[in-house]
Amino acid sequence: MRRILIESDEWRELLQKLKWSKSKSNRDVICTKCWRVYRYMKGRDHKDEHPSHSEFILTTRHYADAEAFMDLATVWGKVENRENGETVVESPYYPG
Repeated sequence: MRRILIESDEWRELLQKLKWSKSKSNRDVICTKCWRVYRYMKGRDHKDEHPSHSEFILTTRHYADAEAFMDLATVWGKVENRENGETVVESPYYPG
């Protein structure tokens, strides 16, 4: 699991990946159960391999901007607010 500090260069890189993901004709998907972003075809394979995950697979419409991503990450327990005031989020991109 890779945690990213909000407002860091890694955070901005993650947002660029999300933006790129949404602009493609075959958009990426995220499996919220696995907390992984899959390319379109791999997402279809993932659904076939794990039919119980079908309801957890969302298109970029649900996560491809900063606010939507943070909302989704919060719902799935992927955000940590540290005592020092920093916020980190688990990256859905594997390995990073």
